[in-house]
Amino acid sequence: MDAAPRPNASPRGRLAAILVADVQGFCNLIRSDINGTVARIQGMRDTVEPILTEHGGRLVKSTGDGFIAEFTSASEAVMAARAIQAALGGAAGPALALRIGVSLGEVIVDADGEIFGDAVNLAARIEPFAGAGGIVATQAVCDQLAGRPDLTFEDMGPHRLKGFEQPMSLFRLADGSAVRALPQADAAPRLSALAVLPFRAISSDPSAALLADAVTEDLTTCLARTPGLTVIARFSAAAYGGAGHDPVRAASALGVRYLVEGAIRGLGDRVHVNARLVDVRAGATQAWSGAFEFAVPEHGGVEPEIARRIGARIGVEAMLAEIRGAQEAGPVDRDPWHRVRSAYATLLQQGWSAGTLQGAADHCRAALDLDPALSLPRAILALSLALGRRFGVEADQAGAPDAACEARAAVMAGPRDAETLSFAGFALTELGHDDEGAAILRRAADLDPGNAQAFVALGAHLFARGEWEAGQACLRRGLDMSPQDPRLAVWRSLLASRLLMAERDDEALVEAHAAIEADPGFAPAWLVLAAAWRGLDDDAAAGAALAQALRLQPTMTPDQAEIWGGRQAADLLGRR
Repeated sequence: MDAAPRPNASPRGRLAAILVADVQGFCNLIRSDINGTVARIQGMRDTVEPILTEHGGRLVKSTGDGFIAEFTSASEAVMAARAIQAALGGAAGPALALRIGVSLGEVIVDADGEIFGDAVNLAARIEPFAGAGGIVATQAVCDQLAGRPDLTFEDMGPHRLKGFEQPMSLFRLADGSAVRALPQADAAPRLSALAVLPFRAISSDPSAALLADAVTEDLTTCLARTPGLTVIARFSAAAYGGAGHDPVRAASALGVRYLVEGAIRGLGDRVHVNARLVDVRAGATQAWSGAFEFAVPEHGGVEPEIARRIGARIGVEAMLAEIRGAQEAGPVDRDPWHRVRSAYATLLQQGWSAGTLQGAADHCRAALDLDPALSLPRAILALSLALGRRFGVEADQAGAPDAACEARAAVMAGPRDAETLSFAGFALTELGHDDEGAAILRRAADLDPGNAQAFVALGAHLFARGEWEAGQACLRRGLDMSPQDPRLAVWRSLLASRLLMAERDDEALVEAHAAIEADPGFAPAWLVLAAAWRGLDDDAAAGAALAQALRLQPTMTPDQAEIWGGRQAADLLGRR
């Protein structure tokens, strides 16, 4: 007899705890020992399936090096995860380590038993944060286990997860001696969290209050784009503004480490903005303050550029404060975002050189070892490798990844992250993949019109194509967006070198001097200055600038000189 047709069952929704697990470093294990790894994976499955059954779990799917399971309760899911890790600690050996993520939520189950929903996606996104042999869970799971002293969790703070708009608080399962650390309203400020308090209007003019509101809203939006920085929604922060507020109380209530506050006043046809960054964990000290003045546009109101300039500076200062605080607190090797911020800090604090590019690349590799799904460290790694030829970095042919491949992988992992796209697009244009890189940079600029690096890199690309006026306009727009950026010496040297290409030596001379003013220790700026003086037939000045460039970077080669300053620079160096 023919089998009876399966009825057309509609997908069913139900509450479930989802466990997602995979093997850390699976690709490397396969490359080094494919037969042994396959055998260990099979042994892992033989160990895992009885444990799932014992705790009322259902194996939904095997995923090669991992699996997805469904449970009717969060406690059974976590206990099964703990039993699996305990069993594999002896059975699978140290060469095979699982990472497990557990989430709780409504799922849809189809006729074939497949499950779909945010809970499934969330468990898959959080499991890389567990680390080898670890278990990480969501806030909802921890809430369900609040009365279980045998299941304790350590607060890992908020994390940004791909596919989820709001940051998620994650918790790592600890041993029996750990103290439960679920966040309370008066808990210590969370790492990397910031709130923009309403800016005050110092004027009786009603339009000043509107300007202050506009700056507060735009600044909140701008800072929310800063990688690794969690920004509290404007409406939550609005209750804690005004004169006489207690910053420690406000930060505790909002669960943040940093507060941004300021004031705005009108001065005729100018707008004057004072802003400051307060580090509450450091005793409510002022980590940074600045004053900005802008022309009032003809249509009135306030231009978004005001918030972008202020936000660019605050984002950098918050990141540097994070690095200092983390270093004082002790080792943070298990935090991938600390590694990402360290890569930033290496380049921003120490300038651009062979050593700092290599240092930034090392931090990015460490971040990717902890969480391969992160797009930003992959993009920074790509640019560090791509810029290496400008600074004489010798690539490790045996193990160095291809910069273009890293850039493309970063774009795939973070297609809507403007910061990722700006680094990846810059890397690709630097490597000669001009059209591909330019398209990515344009996407970055569309997603975040305040991303200065995207405009600088795109302008350099347009210059190289001979579109000199468009290129200069784009480059200068990027420079104007972030006039105090620590990368200013690099960006102005890039503009000067492009002006040399266009045989506009007098303009190149001005930009080279501006680059040196931004960072007198940046050797390429002196090299470009030498090439500009040579183009203006001042050999004595060119020789003096070249001598300074070589004092700062004695190993500079004619090939490197040509990348920065064209044939004139290479010829100057070749004569010495």
